[in-house]
Amino acid sequence: MAIALRQPHRSWYRHFWYAERSPGDTLTDRTLLFAIVALSMIVGGMLLVHHHAEPRGTGQFAVAEPAR
Repeated sequence: MAIALRQPHRSWYRHFWYAERSPGDTLTDRTLLFAIVALSMIVGGMLLVHHHAEPRGTGQFAVAEPAR
């Protein structure tokens, strides 16, 4: 905030955002954010693979019929 001409309005958001935080708090926040993003990417990838997979419930299998 060194380049700001005026101090920001004292709203709860700015009070939370610019509050002094300990390094442990920021590490916890970053860890949780990383976990949320990583899990959402994994779940999204699984859903994408499942969506584009071959249908298996049609009863058609790629197995050769036995010779008679």
